[in-house]
Amino acid sequence: MFTILIMGVLGTGVLPAEEVTEWRKTYHDLLLKNQEKLEEEQGALEEKYLEVLEQRSKGFQEAGKLEAVLHLRELMEVAQEDGGPGSPLEAEQDPYIPDVRKAYHRAWGQLHKSASEREQDLKNTYLERLQAEIVRKTKSGEIETALAFRKELEEVRALGMAPKIVEVPDGTARETESVQHPMREFENSRYLYVKKAVSWREARDLAERMGGHLWIINSKEEWQAVRGISGVHRVWIGAFEVEPGKRLWLDGTVLTRIKGIRFRFSSHEGSEPAITMGGKGLVSDREERASPGKVRGFIVETPKY
Repeated sequence: MFTILIMGVLGTGVLPAEEVTEWRKTYHDLLLKNQEKLEEEQGALEEKYLEVLEQRSKGFQEAGKLEAVLHLRELMEVAQEDGGPGSPLEAEQDPYIPDVRKAYHRAWGQLHKSASEREQDLKNTYLERLQAEIVRKTKSGEIETALAFRKELEEVRALGMAPKIVEVPDGTARETESVQHPMREFENSRYLYVKKAVSWREARDLAERMGGHLWIINSKEEWQAVRGISGVHRVWIGAFEVEPGKRLWLDGTVLTRIKGIRFRFSSHEGSEPAITMGGKGLVSDREERASPGKVRGFIVETPKY
């Protein structure tokens, strides 16, 4: 369906060079629809998961098993904050409901597999259509237009959107089956989610080497536009704690609460003096999850042009 849709929208007619941006907009709109579909499916699955947890919790409560009740309440809190089923090992070793968590993990994984397949289909189709347009424009003598489409093709590939040779932040090239950096745009900035488990300091340095910086949130509207880019994964953003209770963005401004954005800060020191954002947009420094082992990547903000 997605392949048919993008080919139908892009069409096969003659397009002037200035409409290269319309191709990109159409492509990004389709990617966004795919992401929205995934988020809807995740929400429905999460609701079912929470219902099961609630039912099991009542059963443990009736049996007088306090530790089990507290454990399930913690699972419900985590699901409501971050979403996601956790690791397969955590599900396997759950002391009370391994069956429920393993089933949730399998269903969650299937949703993401289907979404990734749809996204890859869109990307491949876009690259094929760009390549075909380059050939067509070259044959017709429209060299400037062909160059504009080639620039778009190279840009898409440089962002890791093609399952071929991709450039990784350390400056080396390697083959991969699917290295992808999901991208969002808002006003004059572009945002990339880099799925790479590193410390906050390493993420900061890598972001700078990629020509940008870790994401600095300036408004609720920007947060809403970008927050779902990492799926369910917790990520590093461009804020850190200089001393207990004092937090700054990388540009030196003080991190203050923004109306409409969910913040949760602890009074204790974490394993990293840095701030993360969960899959549902919760901005937090909670020690038990704000560590290199549990933060799955980072968001890079770069100028759009």
